[in-house]
Amino acid sequence: LHAWPEYYDSKSELWKPIDPTWENTSGIDYLSSFDLNHIVFVIHGKKPDYPLPAGMYKIDNSQDISIKPAASYPEEKKEVIIDK
Repeated sequence: LHAWPEYYDSKSELWKPIDPTWENTSGIDYLSSFDLNHIVFVIHGKKPDYPLPAGMYKIDNSQDISIKPAASYPEEKKEVIIDK
């Protein structure tokens, strides 16, 4: 598994994903674009050390994550709730 850092671009006021390690192995520039084929298991919020990255909890050398494409999409629910 792998981690993808983000940096805050103050000019555009956006968090931008980067993958600097792939350029060394593939020659692809992942600093100016991003591969949308990645699957996210963990997103860090306010705490830099929690939740743990996927795989950090493992003790045994075993595969316990299986990802398969969905056969159908869930029903889209379009609803706006405004609290007063």
